[in-house]
Amino acid sequence: MSKATNMSDDTARAIDAEIKSLIDRNYERAQKILEENIDILHSMKDALMKYETIDAKQIDDLMKRTDVRPPADWDDSASSGGDKPSGGAPVREGEIKNDGVDKPSVGKPGDLPS
Repeated sequence: MSKATNMSDDTARAIDAEIKSLIDRNYERAQKILEENIDILHSMKDALMKYETIDAKQIDDLMKRTDVRPPADWDDSASSGGDKPSGGAPVREGEIKNDGVDKPSVGKPGDLPS
């Protein structure tokens, strides 16, 4: 990458300093927001582990810091605490679930298509 020659070194340093200040200020702001709302983040994690997805009403519950309601289409009898993917049998760790879509096969490393 070449350096632009149509600005002075002082101007380039001033721009770099302003950009660094902007990034640092917003990093600190983001960190503060996350720390102040860590309880919401943990509740969101718990809801996602239980329901796999969350909708707008559940996000409203999270932001009000109330118990997260189940999704509208949630069937408690079909679930065992989030261990099953939606509408199917449990998937064991490391197992790849076939979604019915044909996928191209992959050869050995170094194989080239002909």
